[in-house]
Amino acid sequence: GGSEAVEAALKLARQYFLEIGQPQRHRVIARRQSYHGNTLGALATGGNEWRRAQF
Repeated sequence: GGSEAVEAALKLARQYFLEIGQPQRHRVIARRQSYHGNTLGALATGGNEWRRAQF
């Protein structure tokens, strides 16, 4: 589903920058108060504290 796709994209981007020798590039840009899914990575990206509270 969508949550898993977002999680995979986050991991892929992180791994890419580690592989090319730029580990300092670890920030992700996302819209504030957005919904990216229910996995931990996707919830952390959206910035909604109330959605993360149950986890």
